[in-house]
Amino acid sequence: MKLIKSSIFLLFALLLVISCKNSEKEIHTMTNHEEHLAQEAMEIHLNNNQPWEANIETTQGIMVMQNALKSFTEKEDLGEYKNLKSKLENEFATLVEKCTMTGEAHDQLHNFLMPMKVYFNQLGASDIKDAKEGFTKLEKHLSYYTTYFK
Repeated sequence: MKLIKSSIFLLFALLLVISCKNSEKEIHTMTNHEEHLAQEAMEIHLNNNQPWEANIETTQGIMVMQNALKSFTEKEDLGEYKNLKSKLENEFATLVEKCTMTGEAHDQLHNFLMPMKVYFNQLGASDIKDAKEGFTKLEKHLSYYTTYFK
C-alpha cells in the first residue's frame, strides 16, 4: 500500500512539473505572438516618400503620450506603470475618437497605432521587467511618429 501511495505521489509530482513547463512555453509563445502582431501592424509606408498629413488632434494626442513617458520617473514602481498604462489608454481612446483622417492616411495611422496596444499591455504586466520593456518599446515606437506623419 505504501508503494502505491508513493507511486501515485511521484506520478502527480511529475505531472505537475511537466504542466508547469508547458505553461511557461505557452506564455512565451503568446508574448512572441503579440510581438509578431505588433511588427506586422507597424508595416507603414510613406506617401510618395513624404509623411502623411495627420489631423492636429492626432498629433497632439501623440505628443501628450510622449510627454507622459518623458515625465515618468517611478521606473521601479509596478503600480505606477499600471497608472501610466491607464493614462495612456485614455489618451489613446481620445485620439481615436477625435481622428478625422480618411483614406490611405487613416489606414497608415491605424498601422502605426495598433502595436501600441501590445505595449500598453506590457506596461500593465505583473513583472517589473516586462513593464519596463513595454515602456521602452512604446517610447521608441512613438519616436517614429514624425517619420510617417506631419
